[in-house]
Amino acid sequence: MPADYEVRLVKRMNELAAKYPRWGYRMIASVLKGEGWDVNRKRIERLWRLEGHRVPPRRAKASGQKARGLAINAIWNLQATRPNHIWSYDFMGSRLRNGSGLRILNVVDEFTREGLASRVDRSIGTRDVQEELERLFRERGKAEILRSDNGREFISSTLVDWLTELGVTVAFIERAAPSRTRSWSGSTGPCATRSSTARSSKRCWRRASSSMTGAGATTRSVRIGG
Repeated sequence: MPADYEVRLVKRMNELAAKYPRWGYRMIASVLKGEGWDVNRKRIERLWRLEGHRVPPRRAKASGQKARGLAINAIWNLQATRPNHIWSYDFMGSRLRNGSGLRILNVVDEFTREGLASRVDRSIGTRDVQEELERLFRERGKAEILRSDNGREFISSTLVDWLTELGVTVAFIERAAPSRTRSWSGSTGPCATRSSTARSSKRCWRRASSSMTGAGATTRSVRIGG
């Protein structure tokens, strides 16, 4: 490793800290790793403290937590080049005939365009998301990068810290940013283009999930009703 590596690392860390003053060292560590720096969370925490940056206290709950996505995490800037390189995950919503709501967590390998999982339940929280990812990591190996929006389940410090410890980089897209599902095949229509709204992104996920069974996805659900 070059002698000036840590000097350049600290310089880049300080640049990100100045640009995103509301971020803590965990988010900075994730961004640095996504940029290709050989770092882990503990190393960044040490350098963060030495540089005099404030270390935000750990939050017991994710509710109300905010996160800012980055344009560099959009699919046309950060593209999958091999299987298990980048997975995307997102939620869909639906309702039963009696009006009760359902949540559906979809996970997709962006390179192979394979639907890896589609979990259905009345409610799906951070612990459920982690449980589903643990199962997928065991069965298919870990993703290098997980791309998502800024949903509270995805930005939870509990989930982000766990992924960071495993060496998985989190990549948050900007709020209402163009769809990250451009890598889907031409059969998805608008999903193959840079859709400009979050609503269009949801439409892409609905079309994608309808073909998941044929792509080999595992659907996990619970029994609803009697």
